[in-house]
Amino acid sequence: MAYVGKAPLTGAYQVLDNIASGFNASTVAFNLTVGGTAVLPGNEASCIISISGVAQPTDEQLNAVDSAADLEERQNAVRSTRRNAYGDLGSQLDMQYHDNVDGTTTWKDHVAAVKTANPIPTE
Repeated sequence: MAYVGKAPLTGAYQVLDNIASGFNASTVAFNLTVGGTAVLPGNEASCIISISGVAQPTDEQLNAVDSAADLEERQNAVRSTRRNAYGDLGSQLDMQYHDNVDGTTTWKDHVAAVKTANPIPTE
């Protein structure tokens, strides 16, 4: 079975009865049964839900993925802001040329100022 996230440990697993025949567009709760006998899991973390052979992620796993995606989105926004603030490549090369000829650090100072003004988030 395919699995998203940490692979489940081996153990005494029970396959629940198929509830597909109970879907009628109005029923929202279903009894968990094995061989027609009701079963009650200890908590939601002790259940592995599989749909068409693919185990579904837990809320904790989904929240972790959401948090990582949010961080990456914020980081990419800062990178875009930095790209615009750095200016075009021609201007940067001109700064570097004049720094080399004049013995100045205009380009390095400009890049440092952009980085300082736009720190990339780490959390």
